Amino acid sequence: MRELPDKPDLNQLRRQARELQRAAARREVAASEKIRAISPRVTLWSAQLALAREYGFRSWARLKAEVERRAVRSPGRPETHHVIQEVASLAELARAFDVIARHA
Repeated sequence: MRELPDKPDLNQLRRQARELQRAAARREVAASEKIRAISPRVTLWSAQLALAREYGFRSWARLKAEVERRAVRSPGRPETHHVIQEVASLAELARAFDVIARHA
């Protein structure tokens, strides 16, 4: 399974699907096997679905929705990094929840 980048580009994913379709149409073995696992026909739909499943999504629509969700979340927002650790007290836990609430 492939991992989706932090800032995926839907146009790039579309190009990948089209290239997979073209490769299968040229009868390249690896591409053909990926698409034939989805459908006996080499179509853009089957290439998109094969690509989506490579990334761990059940459908192209779900992959697309995740890409769009990440795009909405990230413009203009600085990257935030958090360290996860055990809390030593209830007060520390309350502070952690306060931080989470501010970022929700």
